[in-house]
Amino acid sequence: MGFKIIPHTADAGIEVWADSLAELFEEAARGMFQLIVPEGVNPIHKVVIEVHGDTYEDLLHDWLAELLYKFEVDKQLFCKFKTVELTDKRYIGEAYGEPYDPNRHVLELGIKAVTYHRLKIQEPPPNWRTDLIFDT
Repeated sequence: MGFKIIPHTADAGIEVWADSLAELFEEAARGMFQLIVPEGVNPIHKVVIEVHGDTYEDLLHDWLAELLYKFEVDKQLFCKFKTVELTDKRYIGEAYGEPYDPNRHVLELGIKAVTYHRLKIQEPPPNWRTDLIFDT
């Protein structure tokens, strides 16, 4: 599992890869929050998020968008993620983190939205992968 930052002209992007589809969802969320706050987030509280969609791309997009919403509205930062259930129409995931504390957390990048640009999940071999572009 892993991710790396990929160049994009106006926005921010990451390439994500994992051994399973569930791990891809977890790693994508970790990568997004690493862009926002690279370090210092503790997994104190758990939030459960359920999304529905017609494709895995829809599910991944909506999972990340819900996490971003939790950050923007509830000021929650996350650092650990776990898949509870993944079907072709539903994803349930857990996100662990803590409230944003301006005295401890340095916001690195402001992400406005998760986009569908370049969002295409590729199946093995050798592993599951996708690119994610975020509107900044």
